[in-house]
Amino acid sequence: MKKTLSILLMLCLLLGVLPAAYAEGKAPEEIDGGEISLIPEEGLLPEDGQEILDAYAEQTMYPEYAFSLFSAGEDRLPDERSQALYNAIKEEIGKVAEGEASSLVTLAWDYKESPLKWTYKEMGLTAGNEDSDVNKVLQEKLQMNEIHGYLLMDLPYDFYWYDKTAGMIGTIKYVRTDTEVIVTEMKLAFAVSEPFRSGTPVERLETESGSAMDCYMVNAAQLLAAKQARAKALEIVEANKDRSDYEKLLAYKDWICRLADYDQDAVSLTPDRYGAPWQLISVFDGNPETKAVCEGYAKAFQYLCDLSEFEDEETVCYTATGVMGINSLVPHMWNIVALEGGNYLVDVTNSDQGAIGEDGGLFLAGSANSTGNGYLFQVLGYQVSFEYDEDTRELLSDVLSLAASSYIPNTEPKETPVPTETPAPTETPAPTETPVPTETPAPTETPAPTETPAPTETPAPTETPAPTETPAPTATPAPTETPAPTATPAPTEPPHVHSWSETWSGSGDYHWHECQAAGCDISDNSQKNGYGLHTWNAGVVTKAATTREAGIKTYTCTTCNATKTEQIPVLPTPEHTHAWSSQWQYNSTHHWNNCTAADCPVTNNADKYGYGAHTFGAWRIVKEATADKDGSMERKCVCGYVETRTIPANKDQAQHVHSWSSWQFTAPNYWERVCSSCGTMDIKISEVTKPRITAGAKAAWQQGSSSGLSFTSSAPLSEFISVTLNGFTLSESYYSKAEGSTIITLNKSCLDQLKAGTHKISINSLGGAAETEFTVKAGSQQNTLPIQSTNPWSAPKTGDSANMGLWIGMIVVSLVGVAAVAVFIVKNKRK
Repeated sequence: MKKTLSILLMLCLLLGVLPAAYAEGKAPEEIDGGEISLIPEEGLLPEDGQEILDAYAEQTMYPEYAFSLFSAGEDRLPDERSQALYNAIKEEIGKVAEGEASSLVTLAWDYKESPLKWTYKEMGLTAGNEDSDVNKVLQEKLQMNEIHGYLLMDLPYDFYWYDKTAGMIGTIKYVRTDTEVIVTEMKLAFAVSEPFRSGTPVERLETESGSAMDCYMVNAAQLLAAKQARAKALEIVEANKDRSDYEKLLAYKDWICRLADYDQDAVSLTPDRYGAPWQLISVFDGNPETKAVCEGYAKAFQYLCDLSEFEDEETVCYTATGVMGINSLVPHMWNIVALEGGNYLVDVTNSDQGAIGEDGGLFLAGSANSTGNGYLFQVLGYQVSFEYDEDTRELLSDVLSLAASSYIPNTEPKETPVPTETPAPTETPAPTETPVPTETPAPTETPAPTETPAPTETPAPTETPAPTETPAPTATPAPTETPAPTATPAPTEPPHVHSWSETWSGSGDYHWHECQAAGCDISDNSQKNGYGLHTWNAGVVTKAATTREAGIKTYTCTTCNATKTEQIPVLPTPEHTHAWSSQWQYNSTHHWNNCTAADCPVTNNADKYGYGAHTFGAWRIVKEATADKDGSMERKCVCGYVETRTIPANKDQAQHVHSWSSWQFTAPNYWERVCSSCGTMDIKISEVTKPRITAGAKAAWQQGSSSGLSFTSSAPLSEFISVTLNGFTLSESYYSKAEGSTIITLNKSCLDQLKAGTHKISINSLGGAAETEFTVKAGSQQNTLPIQSTNPWSAPKTGDSANMGLWIGMIVVSLVGVAAVAVFIVKNKRK
């Protein structure tokens, strides 16, 4: 009997210990797997990094056509493990190229979830082999040399920043179980070419053998220019989407001539630049310092047409190359448009202000004068020749037959410019075009007779010395012909010459240089010199957070030295856990969230969560002003605070003719100007469309996933204010933002702190909030990342990954065992 009792007691003890032993489940110790060192083979990367960047930037303009010129095909890697490693590195390389991550690629997996695991049998080893044996075979199994080569083949443009002479180094860590070898971490440091480094190194990888490599963020300023250019082109297409096919084409020509200046130096000084794809971006990037040659004009027109949906599916634009001129022929690029059954020549370069076709003579032009390889056009009394090169004749043979006469629109076109950002775009091409009716010549050009300006050509007798004037078109290099018509515009007032300030001006997101010259009519900041997004550095803690006071982190723009600050929330204390309300509190200048937990030690509003200056949306008119009564308008902050402003009454125009200043604006939809004579202020407010989520609505994210989650708002990035998650404003450290229109990507560090279930996100812009819900799905195991205690919406995690059901089951079994022993003892005593 005693023997039975002792066995029962031992069983109870074992059952009581088992849950703890089972729950511990400690991961095996990580082992250093040695290092990787690779240098690309010759020929895998093109020589010129800038040329590669140009191609990469053009992929931004044409993402639907992005592909590898060097791809070796699919299914090249032997198994799903190598493919998983390839995919993981490929994703990170894309982030480096976009300037979103440094050149140190870190891949980490929980040993239970790692895709990189091999049995000892697969490795030709046993559990008894030394780690050094495992290291050697593991290096072979990873096939990093092949993966590295395929990455270079498949992503030639993404590697524009890669210093192929220095290559890359890396380290491996793995664990060993009784049956498998499992990789848990890989760090791969890629060398960055000096021209593409942004500032100082941000990370450094050092190996056990003493090898080291500095890792940098990539200077992706040109990629930003490409994104801004694409956004501008899409804006132009959107503004003209409701027009007829002819009106769209006319508007596109006018917009390009307004945005682009001809680059004389590109032809006269650096002819080797001809054909560079970057010239397409130079038209739309909003930077007056960047110019274009004929290729830029033609590609820009082609690009706008490619982005458009025409009413007639037979309306198509083509790009042609060859030579053109008056007395001598020079290399040139132009377009051919198929419209309403006819093919027409469009030379946007020579339709620009001051060029020979500025009156519309080379826009949708037809010609019955074929030269065999091209055409002759009569423009302003000159005979202009176009001849196709061999490639164009072979590729576009079906569309080279032009209509016998220029296109005549069926109806009068609407005002071609429909700018969203410029108050009076129709005037932009007009300044020196006083002698000719700007864009409208396109339709009035319908009679095509150039004799209409014949009266002005009454000095045609001076055309008798036309031979002597022939030197004028010696500037025949398409745009260099600009001197030819210089006789036409009798400049009554000299053209404005910009004098850009050396001092930067800026707003919350952008910077630019103001023009100091009198009479400058550029009021749209995006058209000013140096305009671009701020490039913030990593930030410096200028005031550390404590348990009672919030801290401050200051960021500096690496281009213009502008600064911005971000609040570092107060630290949690053992005695008090903050419970920040999602209900905003505010005064006339700032807003914040109160702590709802009892006895909160934080009393200063500036130290409370979310404290910051109001970020207002767009103005709206509450009451229109009349001739004798003021009106009113208001705008609203994301916190609910409303700011109001008076709209002055309209004064009697009959008593006074106002001398208005140029329009100035403090928000994209609010404009004001002042009369220099009487001081009257005039205000106008443009309509702002409430933004909406165009991509990412109702998305789902799996706990434990290595990726983030992206949402797209229809509002432009220039109007972005903030991101709200479950009612709280997110710190910028928890998401990234990008153009197109506004793309917000929640970081993994943010998503890791959300409970499984439904969550609400709002992307707040000047026009309002674009809102949607998304779902976080429970993962196979709880997340063990460190808790970000500064986020009020994060749910504290215990870090305990044990199976609670197993614990409870084992405890119940133990209690039953103890009860059985007790009953046995009682019965034994009774006996």
